[in-house]
Amino acid sequence: MFLLSKKGLGKSIREDYYERAQSVNRFVIGAIVLNKSIVGAIRREIRKLASGIKVEDKEVEQILRNEVLKRDVIEGEEASKAIKKVHKMVLKATKRSKKPPKKPESEIKIPERDEQDQNAGQSLNE
Repeated sequence: MFLLSKKGLGKSIREDYYERAQSVNRFVIGAIVLNKSIVGAIRREIRKLASGIKVEDKEVEQILRNEVLKRDVIEGEEASKAIKKVHKMVLKATKRSKKPPKKPESEIKIPERDEQDQNAGQSLNE
């Protein structure tokens, strides 16, 4: 109802709602779950639960595809769009992480004290 109210008719609020609806749905969540980093995290958690068991990423992915997720979530036009969207998101995140970090404040050079300041410090100590 809010979207139909006077404030809700503002363009940005409708766009935000549409973007949220497109980003938080079963297809996007399915694509995220099948992402390599998530599959790897699941594999590591399985290894923690049962030490000595070797589980491959492909095996975890097959179980997710065949037994955990519904078929319509991972196949079809909407699923393909979601996979592309998640792939773009992952690429952006990796590009951001590859940027060189700013110099830490500890690397900023502090000018050294001149002789007068050093001599003044010595006379105070005497």
